Amino acid sequence: MLVVGALCATVMLAGGACSKSTQTSGSSASPTASASVSPTAAPTLQLSTATTATVVSGNTATIALGTSGIKIVAADGDTSGKTGHFHVFIDKDPVAAGQTIPKVPGVVHTAENPIHLTGLTDGDHKLVIVLGDGVHRRIGDAQVVQTIKITGPTVHLTAPATLAAGQPLKVTATVESVKLVKAADDMSKKDGSTGHLHIFVNKPPVAPGGAPIPSGDPAIIHTAATTTDIPAALLKAGDNTVWVELGYADHTPFSPEIVDKVVVTVTPAPGTATATMTATSTASP
Repeated sequence: MLVVGALCATVMLAGGACSKSTQTSGSSASPTASASVSPTAAPTLQLSTATTATVVSGNTATIALGTSGIKIVAADGDTSGKTGHFHVFIDKDPVAAGQTIPKVPGVVHTAENPIHLTGLTDGDHKLVIVLGDGVHRRIGDAQVVQTIKITGPTVHLTAPATLAAGQPLKVTATVESVKLVKAADDMSKKDGSTGHLHIFVNKPPVAPGGAPIPSGDPAIIHTAATTTDIPAALLKAGDNTVWVELGYADHTPFSPEIVDKVVVTVTPAPGTATATMTATSTASP
């Protein structure tokens, strides 16, 4: 039978003290990214053992998990229960076992481990992590519950769920605790009070602590405006991932990292068959 217990575990974040988190599991499996699949044992899910940060600067969180009885893979249509992926409900109650997990803001679907959450807003957040199969139906009752406090600054990106081919994409960023100014006018000396945005189209953002965010690449847009029109030429048919990242006057990323992303589906032009998918931001509602 699945057992709920308290666990001091890893949320690999910047600083913080150990806190209580809730896990549900069927055995005391070792905390590995995935384990061999048993055809009889119910899958288990737990946080990896280590210190948990309870207060997080910036707006991202990284959570390492352990599993047993299931192989973690990207959604592939498999409904056997032997494979699946993670779903993070941010400030939402999870669906019951067997129900379809929706693709909506505040619900993250991912096979990555550790899980990297972005776009979290200021304040306290409850994260509930469950398993889902290849068609996003919840597998069993195993879950992990973790609470964190985000102290900011933050950025949250919004965009349409779908877009017809050939149309530009309008994305809007909401920034808290940082004033947006053009890089040439920014005299803050990287004190974190001012900065500007970088929009990455189908490219990952630049990690803090390294080289500046490149200029001259049309797929990386530097702007101090909260609304950006992305040319249709930068978009592809199907899913497009658009990131936003706050940067200093010298175009290096804020540290700690301030990022968010949305996924937008480009569908065939009107008059042809269409397929839709919900644009999802990892930001909490």
